[in-house]
Amino acid sequence: MIRIFTTTLATLVLLSAEVSLAWSKIASNATIALNSVTHIDAKLTQAVGQNITCEGQLNIADISWQQGQPRITFESKPPGKGHLHNAPATRVSNKDGSIAYISGGETTTTVTFFSDGKCSLLVKSIAGSVTVEEKGQKVTTGQSDITCDGQRHIAYIKWQQGQPYMTFESQPPSTRHLHNSPTTRVSNIDGSVSYRSEGETVTSVRFFSDGRCTLKLVNSRGGVIQETGQILATTQPNNSEANEETLLAFQTNTQTVRVFRRNGQLLMNLYNKQTPSLSVYNIPTQIAPKRGSDDNWTSYLGKGNFDYYARFNPNGATEIELRTQETVVQREAGYSATGVAYSSTQ
Repeated sequence: MIRIFTTTLATLVLLSAEVSLAWSKIASNATIALNSVTHIDAKLTQAVGQNITCEGQLNIADISWQQGQPRITFESKPPGKGHLHNAPATRVSNKDGSIAYISGGETTTTVTFFSDGKCSLLVKSIAGSVTVEEKGQKVTTGQSDITCDGQRHIAYIKWQQGQPYMTFESQPPSTRHLHNSPTTRVSNIDGSVSYRSEGETVTSVRFFSDGRCTLKLVNSRGGVIQETGQILATTQPNNSEANEETLLAFQTNTQTVRVFRRNGQLLMNLYNKQTPSLSVYNIPTQIAPKRGSDDNWTSYLGKGNFDYYARFNPNGATEIELRTQETVVQREAGYSATGVAYSSTQ
């Protein structure tokens, strides 16, 4: 009887040890799983409130946050057909770790960001058919400034409020060809990144992963500046025009419009893409009075050969209007708008 009791006791001790070991493993695995979930959630949380862009070859989508609400602006690349502007969106965390922003309405637009820097753009009609489907690269707005330094010229790309601006000048004696001009960023198939500004000149700067860069400027007379340079760390340009800021800038099919303040004076530039000789620069400008009690547009009036009205409204629309007294000579809708006054109302 003593032998049976001893054997039974030993068996119970062994079973107890095995159960304890099993529970220890379960607890350990549960802790690992919990830590993994916590880690994933922490990574996802970091993206909340961060402005971000998905840029494809044909389309581009901007995700911005306003009062804790994500919004989507989705448009084709030049000529800049807008599909969505500042539309409220829902943020969804997917099982694969990607994050999607979805906006419904006349179409359902989904912008998805992946952990490897890739993204996708998808637009479906009410009937469910796919109207836009494209893969792209993730671009975090507010990127680092970058400089292309050539033998005779230098170009500075500087980010302000999520928008890149370009300054292009000759090396000493520092002739300035372009100053703080709104710029479009394009991801190229070979992995390089280009910045392009169209206005008084057509200027492009391209940065390669091996540290090289290229500069090209074409002026209104067809003159070309082109050279290869090296990428420099962040450098600030000559600050002789530090007191200049762009209030409103946008493109139309025929014009590049810019309203800016320089040393306290309000000025306007209009570059005519079709007939550069009709371009006008540094026109004295003022804020125009409202056209009526229900007018929600902000209008800038530049006085020259015509009355030049550059306008924008809280919905993001822009337009340029040329008038002679009571006659409208030209009126054209704009796209790709930026500027501190414009951005403050969106």
